[in-house]
Amino acid sequence: MEWVDAVGKSGGLISVWYHGLFYKDVVVKDRNFLLVVGKVKGLAKQVCVVNVYAPQDALAKRDLCLKLRDLKYLVDGYWIFIGDFNEVRFPEECLNSQFNATTAQRLNDFVNDLGLLEYNMSGYKYTFRAGNSDKLNKIDRPLVCPVF
Repeated sequence: MEWVDAVGKSGGLISVWYHGLFYKDVVVKDRNFLLVVGKVKGLAKQVCVVNVYAPQDALAKRDLCLKLRDLKYLVDGYWIFIGDFNEVRFPEECLNSQFNATTAQRLNDFVNDLGLLEYNMSGYKYTFRAGNSDKLNKIDRPLVCPVF
């Protein structure tokens, strides 16, 4: 396993895997992500798993997307980005909360520019509820390369 320590209200990040299936080669740690690059038994290409906890601030989110984009272009492999992006992509991912088209477009551009697909999650439609309110959003998501 690898982790990024908590900072402020952030609970930190942790990535865990089964050593008999995944063999770690490289780890890159940042306040808002944890990248683990390694080999999956039976695959020739590397697998790059990014555990994401995006900041709230719009400009900080943009900077995070730029960092992650640069990392993806440095390492050839199968990429998985999973975690809390603190952003919705489409208006229907919000209930009783404000949709911000500008920040949603930045996330969509990130997904499209890197050629990622959103893996279909089953279960609940929303992944975040704001306190005791009725505001619901889908901010947690798995984004994967087309091989998946």
